[in-house]
Amino acid sequence: MQVATTPVNLAAAVASPAGTVTVPYPTGYAQADFTGVNALATAYLLLNNNDRFTEVADQFDISYGASNATITNKTGFTWSIGTELLVSFAKIGASDAVTALTDSSGGTASNTIVDVPAAYAEATLANQLASLTAKVNTLVAAHNA
Repeated sequence: MQVATTPVNLAAAVASPAGTVTVPYPTGYAQADFTGVNALATAYLLLNNNDRFTEVADQFDISYGASNATITNKTGFTWSIGTELLVSFAKIGASDAVTALTDSSGGTASNTIVDVPAAYAEATLANQLASLTAKVNTLVAAHNA
């Protein structure tokens, strides 16, 4: 995960549960960095370098516009004029990339995972691993599309 921050000093109060503030993207970043395959719902806010709120806990929403992001306050209290707001945007980083698995099991993939026999059978295990790998790779391809 990569985190990029934007500091904002509020020029107007932002009420809860539906008040909004528009903030610029961090320098060097754009809408595409935080949407689509790069989306990662782990953004957070710091108010006055003290109170921390998370997107994942539904304490605020982010709407990613073409050149700015709009933050909706859902914290339960109004953010006062002059509040220092630090918006930390999160995105998938290079080390977070979802990649396909290499199937070296030697088995044959199918849509069925058979029951494990009482006596060990290498072919059965190889087929199960090949089947699971094929399904994981289908999900990876859909995620990356």
